[in-house]
Amino acid sequence: MKTEELIAKFLEITKYDEDECTLLIMAYGSRIMGCNRDNSDLDILIVTSRNQSYRRAMKIEGIPLDITYISSYDIEVCIHRSLETGSNYYHSLFGNGLVVIDRMNTFETLSNMLDKRVKKKVLLDGRIMDQARYHMGEFLRREKDINYYKALELLRRLHHVKNGCSYIRFTKVYDLYTDKNKAKEQYMLKLPDDNYIKTYLEALDEEEPKKRLEYLLYFYHEFDNVKFEDLDMKLYLLDDDKKRRLYYLYGAINRCIELLKEHHPYAKKIYYIILDDITYLYELFFESSIDITVYETDDPETMERSLKELFDILNKPFAIDCENVILRL
Repeated sequence: MKTEELIAKFLEITKYDEDECTLLIMAYGSRIMGCNRDNSDLDILIVTSRNQSYRRAMKIEGIPLDITYISSYDIEVCIHRSLETGSNYYHSLFGNGLVVIDRMNTFETLSNMLDKRVKKKVLLDGRIMDQARYHMGEFLRREKDINYYKALELLRRLHHVKNGCSYIRFTKVYDLYTDKNKAKEQYMLKLPDDNYIKTYLEALDEEEPKKRLEYLLYFYHEFDNVKFEDLDMKLYLLDDDKKRRLYYLYGAINRCIELLKEHHPYAKKIYYIILDDITYLYELFFESSIDITVYETDDPETMERSLKELFDILNKPFAIDCENVILRL
C-alpha cells in the first residue's frame, strides 16, 4: 500500500480529520522520507485543542502505525524541553514531515517555536553513571557480554547529553553511526565527532576482555571531574507507566528480532542491552529479581525465543496488545 493510501485509510477509520478539535495532523518518519523497510511503521502526529494526550498503536493491512495524540499545550512544553536539551527531534519532524491537516495556523505557530533561543540545560543523571560503574565492576569480575554492552550504552548516553548531541535510542545507534549522512540530512541529528564514533564502533566489535576493559575506561574517564545531578527516580510505577515501558520494550524486542534474522552485527549487542532492561523492569514490576544469566547465549533462534518468553512474563499482569493499544501520556 502506498503511503498516501495508508494515510487516507487511517483517516477513514479513525475520523480524526472530522473532529473539530483537531488542529494539526502530520505524517513523518521513514515512510515519509522514503527510507523505510517493508515493515516500518508510519508515524502520525495529531495536535488537539482537547486537554488530552495519549500514544496509540494500530495496524492497517499489516502495516503498523505509531500515533501521538497530544494537546496543544503539551506539545509546546515538549518543544521547549527539546530546545533546552539541544534535541533536534521536532526540527526533523516539522522539517521533513507531511502536513495532512492544518487549522488555525498550528503548523506555523509550532514551527516558529523552534527558532526561539533557549538557554540549554545539561543535566547529567548520576543514576546512569552509577549503573555504568556497576556494570563496569561486574564486567571486571565476570567478563560477561551483558555487562560490557550495557556499560558501553550507558556511557554513550551520557556522552550525548554532555556534548549536546541528539538523543538516539540504542536500537538505532549502529545504523545512524554508520550512516552519518542519513543521520544528519534526513533526521537532522547532531552526532558525536568522527573520532568518538570510530572508537565506539571499534569497542562494539571488540571481543578480547582486556581490550574491552580499556575501551570502557577510555569512555569512562571522559567524565572525570564532571558534576552529576541527583535526579528524582520513580521507585513505584503506576499501571500506565508500566504499560508505556512495555510498549517501548516491545518495539525494541521487535527491532532486535529483525536484526537477528538478518544476522546483523549489532543484533547481539541489542539483545544484551534488552536483557538488562528486562531485569530492571522485572524488579520494578514484581519487586523481586530474575536470573537473567540463563538467557545468555550466542544462538539467534534462542535469543528470539528468550525475548518473547521474557516479554510475556512481564506482560502477563496486563495482557496488553502492543499492536493495538492506547496509552495515556
